[in-house]
Amino acid sequence: MVPERTWLETEKVFKADNFNEYFITLINLNAFNQIYPDLKDLDSEFFSSHLILESAKQDYSPEIRFASIFYLLLKRGEKDIKNRIEAMQENMRFANSYKRLPIILNNSLALIEEDTSKFTADHQLRIIESIDAIRNPENLDQISKLIMLDHSSNFTQKITALQKSLGNAKNITINNLDESKLEGNEIAERIRELRLDAIESNQ
Repeated sequence: MVPERTWLETEKVFKADNFNEYFITLINLNAFNQIYPDLKDLDSEFFSSHLILESAKQDYSPEIRFASIFYLLLKRGEKDIKNRIEAMQENMRFANSYKRLPIILNNSLALIEEDTSKFTADHQLRIIESIDAIRNPENLDQISKLIMLDHSSNFTQKITALQKSLGNAKNITINNLDESKLEGNEIAERIRELRLDAIESNQ
């Protein structure tokens, strides 16, 4: 099948529970690398990991199930999955809705995985900015569901803090400024300062 048709069939798989069994079957048939060259050399152990199994058995969206593969790649030491996901999209022509979450994760995971002692107001605002959550609050919800597949208690604490900080940061808009005294980048810088103050004062 042409790659585009392959993706149509793959998307059906991600909409079903136990989607990982499909990939394990392809691996056992020595067909996986040929069908998914941009995911080459992933093995059955990869698709049997607790993180993949969690997304496969619960009622998650196909986008989160797809992103769980790239989350595990990052967890296993891959430094940057952007090139891999972009090559796969170019080959298979899947919708940007599938690309969005892995790219957001790629930009934010290292920050999120920092020790909780480093979760200062500035650090939390950097995470919020890296996932573009002020303009798109749903991004934090999606990232939260994805990283919580790992069942880390620290993640629960961090996500709770980020949700509170996002709520405080969203309350700051250009209406809070006296624009007549500011020019160009000064407006954005001042808004960030006010958002930082709002997060700090509510910690």
